[in-house]
This record gives sequence, C-alpha cells and structure tokens, in this order.
Amino acid sequence: MAIFKTSEQLERLRAMNAGTVDFVRNVLGTASDDVLLRKPAPGSWCAIECIEHLNITGGHYVPAMERALAKASPKPVDTYKSGWAGGYMARVVHPKNMSSKAKTPSSLQPKFAADDIPVQEVLTAFLDRSEVMTRLLHEAEQYDIGRIKVNSVVGPILRFNIGDSLSLNVYHERRHIIQAAQAAALDLRDVAVA
Repeated sequence: MAIFKTSEQLERLRAMNAGTVDFVRNVLGTASDDVLLRKPAPGSWCAIECIEHLNITGGHYVPAMERALAKASPKPVDTYKSGWAGGYMARVVHPKNMSSKAKTPSSLQPKFAADDIPVQEVLTAFLDRSEVMTRLLHEAEQYDIGRIKVNSVVGPILRFNIGDSLSLNVYHERRHIIQAAQAAALDLRDVAVA
C-alpha cells in the first residue's frame, strides 16, 4: 500500500484529467462521426464506444464520490494511504500498463445498435461528467481521502477509498482515451501518458 502526499497526487490527477478533457473536447469533439465510429478490427470498440464505456463506469464512480464527500466532514490531511484493492486496481488500469488487458464485464460495455450510436450525446455526457470530476479533484484536498469509502462497480463487496477511486477513474479514462485515439487513427501526441 503506497502512501501519497495528498496535494501532489491530486495535482497529478488534475493535470491528467485536464489533458483527457481537452483531448475529448478539442480532438474527438471536432472529428467526424465516420472517424469516431471506425472500428479498427472486428469485435473491437470504435472511439465513441470507448467514451461510452467511460460514461458507464464514471456514471457509477463520480456520483458515488460526490455523495461520499458531501456526507463527510472536511479534514485536510498531508498524506493518505492507498488501499490494497483500490491501489492494485489503479496500478492495473494506469495508462503506462496498456499491455495488461482484461475482459470488460457485459454490464460495463456499450449497448448501442451498430447503426444508431448518438455520437454527440456520448461526447456531451462525458464532458458534463468531467466537469463534476474536475470539481471533485479540487474539493478532495479538503478531506481525508484515505478514509472516505465508496463502493466499486461490483457493489459493496469491494470498497475503495476516495483517493484510490479518483486515481482509478482518472487513469481508466486516460487509458480508454488512448484506445479511442488509436481506434480513430488520431495523433497520440495529444494524449501524453504522464
């Protein structure tokens, strides 16, 4: 279990999150639907399906973190300890570990009909949720993010502290943004791994 300096880790996450949001807004958001719907191989996800997967997972974690922080009393701390399970999951999904792959559970997979993907709705939903995530990354500095817990996407059987949940969400988003850029054959220089 790693120990993080709260302000430094949150600053790293804010920077990575800002880069992700900028890429979605300025690169994916200006790409044609044809580019965003192009599948690089049969059975693989197109760029917009990657974003929808993030909408599904973020649709769980972001409101859960928002509720947990709203219920907690502010108590800034200099450091926090990563939990065993949350720290492990954050390391596994970190974009530096793109070679480690896992099958996405069906409940977290995009559910679009092949000819009916609402591209702009998916992008807008991602950007709207990202505004909340950005706010949470700033607010989190006022709390003991190593003690406040949220349920994982598998339910209350697996809980992560907010620090790990923030890291997991930001890393997971960056990982799938890289996948989306690759699927759409876009320039990856705009998506630094950091």
